[in-house]
Amino acid sequence: GEIVHHQKRKVARLFLRLGARKGVVLRAPVVSRCRGGVGMFRGQVNPVTGRQEWVAEERDVESEDGDLSCELARSQYGDMLHDTARNQLYCQAIEKAVSDMKAKGRAAHVLDIGTGTGLLSMMAARAGAARVTAVEVMRPMVRIAREVISANGYSDTIRVVGKRSTDMTENDMEGGRANILVTEVFDTELIGEGALITYSHALQNLMEPDCIVIPDSVTVNVQLVRSEFLWRHHKLIPEALPGSVTVPADWRKCPGAPSLWDLHAEQLQIPQQMNTLSDPTHIAKFKLSDPGLSSDRSVQEVVVPVSQGGTCHGVLMWWTADMSEAELSMSPWDYTQWRDHWLQAVQLLPEPLNVKKGDQLSVNYAMMTTPLWFH
Repeated sequence: GEIVHHQKRKVARLFLRLGARKGVVLRAPVVSRCRGGVGMFRGQVNPVTGRQEWVAEERDVESEDGDLSCELARSQYGDMLHDTARNQLYCQAIEKAVSDMKAKGRAAHVLDIGTGTGLLSMMAARAGAARVTAVEVMRPMVRIAREVISANGYSDTIRVVGKRSTDMTENDMEGGRANILVTEVFDTELIGEGALITYSHALQNLMEPDCIVIPDSVTVNVQLVRSEFLWRHHKLIPEALPGSVTVPADWRKCPGAPSLWDLHAEQLQIPQQMNTLSDPTHIAKFKLSDPGLSSDRSVQEVVVPVSQGGTCHGVLMWWTADMSEAELSMSPWDYTQWRDHWLQAVQLLPEPLNVKKGDQLSVNYAMMTTPLWFH
């Protein structure tokens, strides 16, 4: 409680100072957190390999051109600090991991990747970890983390490393490899922040072979949905255009890019704005503690039974994380509190599909390094 309270003051003070200088309205839209090189990450496609890559961009918080203050003011740090369910589950899992390691007669050495304000690192230190390495690549947040950790009296236990974790080697780990990996590098679509690459590199280069990983695994869930409301946001509707403006036929048939649309599904009115046509189905599971975790392009197929007939407009997805003895779920049907940093996502079909109860619909889950989509 006191740790989070102090962090909220520090982050709010930074946001207010930066926001006042730029005239920023302080709110929290759906914007991914800033994680990158010496400044920020920018995703781009390599034209030679066709793979999605992260490019580090140098930005100065004081620079008018960099405009990093706006990025910070719109980031999700404050929203995460207010996510009580997330924080409690991480705290419980960390305390159990440290206790289990001590029960084996071993000192707990924790690696926290993407420490942000340092919250998870301080949970580990408070739980009795002998050493914590907190990694953060965003320079303003490195400064904040160090100030918050110092104010809470954990500077002797926690060492903040200001670099990208995938650029680290065992030599960057004071005292050797860690035996507990704590990280939260997920977005709404799970892997958009490069989670698979981050975990794979850490397990192979920075962690002991029998380490504890928090969370240990994550599962992607899907559900078929009918929603005229969402469909009208996906297509050009000719009758909605004023006057004599017309939409070419090929425009109306354009399926658009195969991408997910993040949204607060729990805020839609059921069944007026959205109705489900299947039960929730597990479509993929990632064992994050597996050193052989692959981030290569892959396609998996799952058969989803239709439980209610109607017009299928899209696929709703969310993920759940195994937090040792509990589950952290983004399901719209397990809504416990408002959060804006993790939502659900929907991918609308190229064309609506009429289904009836008992049909078996084949859903393919495709992913590359970071993006994922369904077809």
